[in-house]
Amino acid sequence: MKPIFSKSWVLILLFMLSGCTQNNGNIGPYFGLWKLSELTINGEADPAYHDNIVWKFQSAAISMIRILDHHESSDCYGTWKETDPKTLQMEFIYHDDSDPKGTWKYAPLPETHLPTGIFSLEIIHLSSKRMQLKYQKPDGTVYGYKLEKW
Repeated sequence: MKPIFSKSWVLILLFMLSGCTQNNGNIGPYFGLWKLSELTINGEADPAYHDNIVWKFQSAAISMIRILDHHESSDCYGTWKETDPKTLQMEFIYHDDSDPKGTWKYAPLPETHLPTGIFSLEIIHLSSKRMQLKYQKPDGTVYGYKLEKW
């Protein structure tokens, strides 16, 4: 009786560990946590960036997370899609019952200099370990984002 009981637990454990981690299918190299390792403005390092932001991709959702002191964090949420091999479109247009559209919870973190609403980032480089993106504001200012898989 004991061997049957042990084998049952092994089977249950295997089923639990083989669960889905990528909701709605494989999204390629985007899936997971990406640390924003470098933020530039017109090619120069942004002195106000404190090296404390991660982007998290899962399914069509993105969250940007600012890591604060004492293991605290603040998150914002949007959606994303790769519209072509060189373009990553993001949408920060959502709301809920207590947070209207465009409030902190549904707008990119201010440190990223990205706008609320729908915008596109140019994909300069994308691999399973590194991503480099570029955003150009209407006034001509160019922001560069280097992200590393975390």
